[in-house]
Amino acid sequence: MKRLLTGLALIAGTTLPLTGCVIFVPYPVPTSVPGPTHSDPPFNFDEVAAETLEFAKTLIGLEEQDAIRAIEARGYEYRVVERDGESFPVTLDYRPTRINLSIEGLIVVDVNVG
Repeated sequence: MKRLLTGLALIAGTTLPLTGCVIFVPYPVPTSVPGPTHSDPPFNFDEVAAETLEFAKTLIGLEEQDAIRAIEARGYEYRVVERDGESFPVTLDYRPTRINLSIEGLIVVDVNVG
């Protein structure tokens, strides 16, 4: 065992004696992997997206700030994807609770989910 530890010390480039040494691990080592349990209900993306879209359609015609307040009050996410005919670059990740807003002037003219 001492020969193995001495070999490790040489590989690590240290000349300290290994009697009573402590190996420091700079990050915690997980003992289990977190994840969903079998009691969690399945998440239905289509159902959630349909509910989000139903709400999002009510935003068309509102001023941008009023729409944003309504979105935040309901706990949805949002982003402006188009303003006055100019499309903005967006990520392609799909979030069924995110509302994409198209704005003309200060008015919401179109919405979609994702």
